[in-house]
Parts: sequence; structure tokens; C-alpha cells
Amino acid sequence: MKIRESLRKPLWAGLVLAVCAVWLLSGILGGDDDDGQASVASRAEARDEIVVRVRTSRASEQSRTLTLRGRTRTRHAVTVRAETSGRVDDRPIDIGAQVSAGDVLCQVEVNDRELRVREAGDAVELATLEYEGMKTLRERGLQQEIAVARAKAQLSSARRQLLASELELDNTAVVAPFAGFVEETHAEVGDYLQMGSPCATILDLDPIYVEAAVTEQQYPQLDLGAEVRITMATGNTARGSLTFIGKQSADQSRTYPIEVTVPNPDFSISSGLSAEVEVSLHAQPAHKVGMSYVVLDANGEMGVRAVDDDQRVLFYPIDVVREDPDGLWVSGLPAEVTLITVGQEFVSPGQQVRVQRDTAT
Repeated sequence: MKIRESLRKPLWAGLVLAVCAVWLLSGILGGDDDDGQASVASRAEARDEIVVRVRTSRASEQSRTLTLRGRTRTRHAVTVRAETSGRVDDRPIDIGAQVSAGDVLCQVEVNDRELRVREAGDAVELATLEYEGMKTLRERGLQQEIAVARAKAQLSSARRQLLASELELDNTAVVAPFAGFVEETHAEVGDYLQMGSPCATILDLDPIYVEAAVTEQQYPQLDLGAEVRITMATGNTARGSLTFIGKQSADQSRTYPIEVTVPNPDFSISSGLSAEVEVSLHAQPAHKVGMSYVVLDANGEMGVRAVDDDQRVLFYPIDVVREDPDGLWVSGLPAEVTLITVGQEFVSPGQQVRVQRDTAT
């Protein structure tokens, strides 16, 4: 079919307009797509650059402590017994009394023991005169050697008897072998004591000892003489020193025994009390961090996050040296480090961040 000449020009004009419209439309749509992608990329980049707050921390030497559970005990608890027989004439002490070494606990009747001492003393004097006389006669040649030896033996026997009589008299006083606390009495005035009968039980409370145990891991950290702080179940505190570290571990618990010596001149610390034992360890460099700084990594290890000079996130595992009411002293960090104080929960190691100095810490 032939197109009439009158319609050919309008048709070409329409085709040209259609082509132009398609070209313009494709350009507009293409431009919108490029702009959208740029906008998305810009938003993604903005999301990656998280702003965190930081502060610079420098390590300082900090003391470390090892906290254990222990129990106080007395090393000496002695039941003092009579060393002679007789009726109790006096018992000058009672339970709860503080006694010094040599104080009388029970006084047994003396009877004729003082007379026996005087008699034995007279016998020594006589035997001494006889022996000296025999020696003089021997020097003059008037006495045989055997007679002199016999006189010497009699003098030795008299001296032995005097010593036995004095000891028997001394033993009528049952005395405290050391300064301590009267925990229990076993005899009353009028009781008859045989040799070996108990008079009183004395506790040696100065010094008092605290027993505890450490694990195989804690054992190498201890040093004899280390300062120790003791907190009793009563709330009272005291200080002592580490005086014993066992060399043989317990078969079942695999722990090593330790012993702390604590001065107790006023007997204020009783035996058998539960106690918290804080042993001072070697000082080491540590940083103080807030509790909120501490995070866990993907493996559940405790640590803190920091940034390097390029503002990339780092993770440092930490060990707690000491805990204070307002934070933790931790080791495992460089001598100087830039810690993330706010935003550490939202970043991961290797991530690029923007930093702001934290003026509040």
C-alpha cells in the first residue's frame, strides 16, 4: 500500500519525536539508578564509620592479692598434769584466765616436803666435810684411796637426794608451761591428784595461726614472708606473714597447705574461726578500667577494646590484678593504650572507626 504524499511528512515527524522521547527517558532512568547506588553506598559507608569515645591509659605498678579461705588455730593446746601426788590446796586460776609462763594453776599440799629438803641439805654438808677430811688424810699418807672414793660417792648420793627433794617440793606447784588462755579446768580445791592427773588445759594463742590451701596454679606465686591480711568471720581484721608453704599436695584436692602467723598479744583472735586470707603477691604493671569497658570476644575470653594509631579497633585479653569499688586493675595491655570507653559493644577488631576523646573519664 502506498502512503500518500500528504501523510508522509507528519509520520516522519512523529517517529523522530518518539525516538527522542525514548532516548531522553532512558537517560533519566539511567541517571536515577546511578544516583541511588551512590546514595546506598554513601549510607553503607556512614554505617561502617562508627564514632567511639576513647581515653589514653598508662600502666602503673600495682600490688596483687590472692584471696583464700582459711581457719584460725592454735599450735599448742596442752593439758597440764600433776607431777606429784597430793590434795589440791589452792587453784588460783579459773576458765577464761590469761596466764603467764610459770603461773600456778594448781597448788598441791606441801606436807613434809620442805623438811625433807632441809634434811637432804644437812646430809650434803656432812658428806662434804667427810670427803674433804679424807682428801687431807690421803695427802698426808694416812688414808687409803678407797676410803676417799667411798666418801666422794656418799657426797654424790647426798647431793642427788637433795636435788630429788627440791624437785618434789617444786612439783607441788602445777604451773603453766607458757603464756596462754585457760580453756578448761580439771581439778577443784580438795581433790586428790595422782601423778599425771590433769589440772587445766592451756591454749597458746600468741601468735595465732591461720591455715589455708592453694591450688597448683597459685602455688608458684607465693613467697615466704609475704604480707597477709586476715578478715575473721566476726569482721575483725589483723595482719600477719606467710610462714609456711607445704611441699606435698593433698591426694584428693591436689592443693598445698599454707600457714600464716598472726601476732595476738591480747588473745582477741580465737582458735577455730573462719577467715578470709588475702596474700600480697609481686607488684606488676596494670591499667585501671571501668567495669563497662570489659567485653567478651567470640571465644568468650574477657578483654577490652582499644584503637591503634590508624583508628582501627583492637581487642586485648586481660587478667584482673585487683578489684576496687570504682573499677578493675587489669594486666595484659601495652604500657600505653587508647581504650574505647563508649561504643565498644558495637565494633569488632579490625574495624575502622572515628574517635572522640572522652573527657568524662
